[in-house]
Amino acid sequence: MRLPRVKHLDQRERGSAIIEFLLFGILLLVPLALGMVDVSNYFSALMAGQSAAREAARSYSLSPSSQIAETNAQAIALRILADAGIQYHDFRLRVVCSAYPCLTPGASVKAHVDFRTDLRVVSRAIHVEETEPVDTWVIGR
Repeated sequence: MRLPRVKHLDQRERGSAIIEFLLFGILLLVPLALGMVDVSNYFSALMAGQSAAREAARSYSLSPSSQIAETNAQAIALRILADAGIQYHDFRLRVVCSAYPCLTPGASVKAHVDFRTDLRVVSRAIHVEETEPVDTWVIGR
């Protein structure tokens, strides 16, 4: 059995595969890599937002009074976002209680965290909400 003969390339076509590979590699792989970095940053900001909302709701539900709870929840949520290294703006924390007064034993506290972050490809607005129950065994609130 004979193998077909491969024609040799002309001198003009020699090395064009390397140029084509580099050209398509730059045009396809660089935007793909930037998109992957952006998606990674989005999920990092989303996880930091979830942690901020959860800890804000937790600190609110464990506070001795509603006035202290507002201040603590805001400070904790901002600190968590700063510690995560998230570049954010338009931060807003909103707390919704299932009962009045808010720290009634057995009720629940829901913290809504909204902020925007600077990303190139994916959505820039992040909204997260977490719920935390108020302890039923706390005495003296």
